[in-house]
Amino acid sequence: QQNEMIRAIQQQVSRCWRLDPGAREAEDLVVEIRVQLNPDGSVRRADVVDVVRMVQDAYFRSAAENAKRAIDACSPFHLPLRQYDVWRDLTLRFNPREMFGT
Repeated sequence: QQNEMIRAIQQQVSRCWRLDPGAREAEDLVVEIRVQLNPDGSVRRADVVDVVRMVQDAYFRSAAENAKRAIDACSPFHLPLRQYDVWRDLTLRFNPREMFGT
């Protein structure tokens, strides 16, 4: 059930997410973001999971910031309220190969 909700959110986010065209090996920049949502589907919190890589890798940081912006831009998410306990706290995986078919 949670995987189904993650797919639903990622589908909504994919239209808002952009990679920097010049990013080195952009298709390999997989970013995980823990997202906490309010009952109306708006974002309460969004945190990059790999904090160390955020500090050390400028390309990863750029991809992660773009992913966070996409989450904000596409919020609120349209999800079934009756399943709020399933989707209120999720980790989203931004994988360009999966989202854009690169």
